[in-house]
This record gives sequence, C-alpha cells and structure tokens, in this order.
Amino acid sequence: MRRLSSRLAQAALSALFVVLMAAHASGLIVIAPMQRAEAWLYDSVLRWTAPSGPDDRIAILDIDEASLKSVGRWPWNRDQMAVLVDQLFDRYGVAAVGFDVVFAEPDTSSGLDSLKRIAQHELAGNRDFQAVLKQIAPRLDYDARFAQALADRPVSLGYYFIPAGSGDAKTGRLPPPSLPVAMGEGAPTGYGANQAVFQDAAQGAGFFNMLADPDGTARQMQLLTPYGAGTYLALSASTLRVAFGGDPVTAGEQQIKVLGRRYVTPWIEVGGLRVPLGANGAVHVPYRAGAPFPYISAGAVLAGTAPLALASTLALLAALAAAYAAAWSRFWVVPMAAPMLTVAGLYALNTAYGFFATTRSKRQMTKLFGQYVPPELAAEMSLDPAHYTMEGQSREMSVLFSDIRGFTDFSEKLPPAELAAVLNAYLSTMTRIVQQHRGTIDKYIGDAIMAFWNAPVDFSDHASRAVQTALDMQAALPQLNQEFAARNWPEVKIGVGVNTGRMSVGNMGSEFRQSYTVMGDAVNLGSRLEGITKQYGVGILVTQPTVEADPQHAFMKIDEVRVKGKALPVAIYEPLGAVAGLPDALKADAAAFEAAFARYQAQDWNAAEVALDALNARAPRTLYTIYLERIAHFRTAPPPADWDGVFVYTTK
Repeated sequence: MRRLSSRLAQAALSALFVVLMAAHASGLIVIAPMQRAEAWLYDSVLRWTAPSGPDDRIAILDIDEASLKSVGRWPWNRDQMAVLVDQLFDRYGVAAVGFDVVFAEPDTSSGLDSLKRIAQHELAGNRDFQAVLKQIAPRLDYDARFAQALADRPVSLGYYFIPAGSGDAKTGRLPPPSLPVAMGEGAPTGYGANQAVFQDAAQGAGFFNMLADPDGTARQMQLLTPYGAGTYLALSASTLRVAFGGDPVTAGEQQIKVLGRRYVTPWIEVGGLRVPLGANGAVHVPYRAGAPFPYISAGAVLAGTAPLALASTLALLAALAAAYAAAWSRFWVVPMAAPMLTVAGLYALNTAYGFFATTRSKRQMTKLFGQYVPPELAAEMSLDPAHYTMEGQSREMSVLFSDIRGFTDFSEKLPPAELAAVLNAYLSTMTRIVQQHRGTIDKYIGDAIMAFWNAPVDFSDHASRAVQTALDMQAALPQLNQEFAARNWPEVKIGVGVNTGRMSVGNMGSEFRQSYTVMGDAVNLGSRLEGITKQYGVGILVTQPTVEADPQHAFMKIDEVRVKGKALPVAIYEPLGAVAGLPDALKADAAAFEAAFARYQAQDWNAAEVALDALNARAPRTLYTIYLERIAHFRTAPPPADWDGVFVYTTK
C-alpha cells in the first residue's frame, strides 16, 4: 500500500507538471523561466539555420555621419526630402520606398510664411513684391513639394501607436484601416501620425512600433494592430503592399486538425503573399545572418553619387523589418521549449522523485532494521527496500540463544559500574560475531543474546551461519577471558543453543512499543537447548533439523530428550567444527561416543560402560561422566519395560 501511494504521488506530480506546461503553452499562465528558455532556443535555432550572404532586394537608406555633414542636421527640410524621393525613383529606379520617420510638423524653413505675412502687412501695396512672391511661392512650399514627390508613387509612410496605459494623444492623420474589422490583440489608445497632406499623397502607411520580448530583444513583429473599428498594417507589410501594386489586404483563418483537435490560425495576404499570424497579429522575424542588406548613404543618393545598383529594390529609410516580409510566408515557428522541457522536466522530476523516494526508503530501512542487522546488511537491504518487510510472516529460520553460565554469582562479585562494563564488553564481542555472519540481533535479555537468520534477508545457508556463529562465540572466549583477567574480572563461560524450523517473524508488540522478533515452538526449543548445555558439559547444542540443514559442519549426537512442554523426543547434537579439515582423532572419538550411546539406548550397560571408560581415559569429559552415572543409576533402578531411550527434562 505504501508503494502504491508513492506511485500515485509520483504520477500526480508528473500530471501537475504537464498541466502547468500545457497552461503555459496555451497562454493561460505565464512562466517566466519558460519564456526565457523558449527565447534562448529560438535564438539558437535561428543562429544555426539563418541564411547568410547579401540580399539585394532591399537597400537601407542610412542617415549617416557623411549625410549629416553634407546635407545638414536632421530633420532635413522637405525640399531635400522631395529631391531624395525623386532621385530614388527617377535616377535609381527603386520599386518602393518606406519611411520609418514621422512627418508630423509643417516645414517652415523656407521662410514662406514670413514672406506671406509681409505681403499682407508691410508690403501689402507693393505690386512687384506680390508678383515675385506669387512666382516663387510654389518653390518655397516645401511640404507641397514633398507631397507632390510622394504622389502616385509606391511610397509608404510610417507612424506609431501609443500602447494602452501610455497616453491617449492623437496627432496627424491615420491612413484608412487596411481591414474593416478589428483583428489582433492589445488595441492602442493613441497615435502619432503624419500631416494630412502627406498621408493623402502617399499610397500607404504603416506603424513601426517594436514588439520586444521581456529581455528587450525583438524576435517578433506585429503586422496587424486593431484600432477603433478597423485593423492597421505595419510599415513592413504596407511597404510590401505598395511595392506589389497596392492591392487591398485580405485576411482569414486557416483551420487544421491535429489528433482530432481543431486549431485556428489567422492569416493575412499582402502582395500575393499569405502570412500566418499569431493571436496578437504578430510573426517571428526570420533574421538573416550578418549584415545582409546594403546600407546606402542618403546624402550620396541626394548628390547622385550612390551606386546604381538600387533598381527594383525596396528602399527603406532605416526600416529593417520589411526586409523580411517575403520570407514570412514560408517561415514557421513551432514553440519547442515547452514540449522539450516537458519531456526533460518529466525525466528530471521522476528521476529526482525516484532518488528522494529511494533515499527516504533507505533511511526508513536503516531506521527500521539498523538496530537489528549489521550496517553492511542494512545498506544492502536499502538497495531494494520493496523486497523487505517488517510485516508478520512464517519462514523457515534458524535461531540462536546464548547465556553466561552462573551469571547470578558472577554479578554479585562486581559493583554495578564494573558489571555494566563487563556486559558491554562481552555483548559487543558476541554481537560482532553474529553480525559477521549476517545474523539479526533480536534482543538482549540481561546477559543472554537472541539472534536469528533468514529474515529479513534471505539466506539459504542460514543453519550453517547460525552453527558457525555458535562455534566462533565459543572460540572467542579465551581471548575475551584473558582481557577480563587483566582487569580482575571473573572468567566467562557460555552455553549456546541453535534450532532450525518454521517460525513467525515480524514487527510485534503493542501500540506503545514494537520490535522485530521471532516467535514459535522452534524458537522456544532453541531457548531450551541453551539451558541444558550445562547438563552435558558442552558449549553448544543443536537439533536434528539444524543438522539436516547444515552440510558444512560435522556433529556428534549427544542425546534424545523430551524438554518441558514437549511430548515428542528431540535428538540433540554437539557441533564439532567444519567438515573440511576435521581431525581424524575427533572423528574417531565422536564415532566411539555415538556407538556407546547406541549401546546405552539398547540397555547394554556393560558395553556402553566399557566404551565410555575408554573415552574418558583418553580425554575426560563431563559428558562421559554423566552417562556413566546414568548407567550406574539404571543398574540399581532399571528403566520401565517400554523405555525408549529418551531422557526427560522436567524443568526449563
């Protein structure tokens, strides 16, 4: 259930991320980092794919330093502007001219207005003055001369709109709207246009507002802007329209289906070119690499010294954007940052979630099992936390109990602080041995240790591990006792019982406190074995199931017993060591004892006694003495006729 909840949480986070990306892509919300990523990706793709080399269809008339030096400071008088237009069309044969400057004020630099005032007042009766003024007035009316130069020529003037919130001033005259209905978004509230005389003379006009992204870069250009009840063209589109004959602009919508969903794309057609638009009436500008358009000095055009390579070009007075109009019809921009970042984000999100979830599972695994199993085993478990559980289950396992013999007397000889130090040293040594064989510490019961194998980690050789742990615990006692003797601590002797069988394992306890432990008859039997080791004078006792499950060690059968609380007899064995390398003398003694034990069970007291005496003579053991005492007892008090050779223990 916990794993399912984690999966659902991960899926919910992924779905939320996709929804956010979709909302950004559809314009419902704005995610600033996404905008920056989209802009960076667009710039990168444009740098990689932008065509290079010059484009001779466009020429930029540059009001450069040379022009200002030869003609004078800007603004130039309209007489000069009229000459400029005449030169462009008559001498250089350009296809169209676009101005991205506004001619908003009348030109009074000729002094005509002053002469007219004199003619009306001081020289009102001077017929000669009046005649001369009438003769020269047309030449001094620079605005009229400029308007005459514009007339009947493919010229587009420029103007600007004032965005909403920046004022509502209205100066000059707007051209008629290019479309009779409002298209696009963000209607302006004012404008700055040209004088009526110029607007009436020109074939077209367009706005030259820049559409900048939040980083100040102009990646798009607005071709349409709604104002009032109509829609107005940008200077670039207007210049293109007059260059191609001045046909009316048409507009419409293109509908396409993708995966069953209908998408609507607005478009306009200018000069025979259909250009798809965004919802705001803008298009991305397909910039060319480097400096693709020649810059021609406006002063040189006026002087007639400019190169004669302008025929059929669009001459733009510093208006670059129209240079790209012809490419718009085949330049499509697909927002890629959102889908790419969605894929990358989902990967990163799921990777990060998986990492943190795994890390959390590892921490939980270490927290749950770290106090029971060695650190390296806890680390191994944390690699696959889902494989392990603390829930109750029944498993074939091996359990070990160890206890210090005579601990009560032992504890009475030491003050509490030293007793604690002794126990800490002893338990640390024995616990280290358990962990070396990858056992799980169940609990400490005073001086007793309870450990088990095959949970939570699976070990097919759990019985062998438990037996080897018992042997190593006994082997560690001489060194431990030597250290204890150096500190005037009593000698330690222990008994160890090992049993193998079906046990219940899991997190058990109350709502206040729980522990990972094992329970069952097989566990109780292991505890009983540890308790009777002292009866036989042996350090370790194991059961028949343990012997059968452990092919790595050799065993000697000690007895068959009925422990308290059990009706069936249990065969008990003493482990002798690893099968490989077991001394022949030890094998012989074990075989001799098992033969003596067989004679004992058959009630052949004499043969059993002879064999035990021989063993005791070679290497005296408490075990042999116990059986000799039993034989002596049964000679005087023979067992019942149905005796099965099993010794019965009436206490734990």
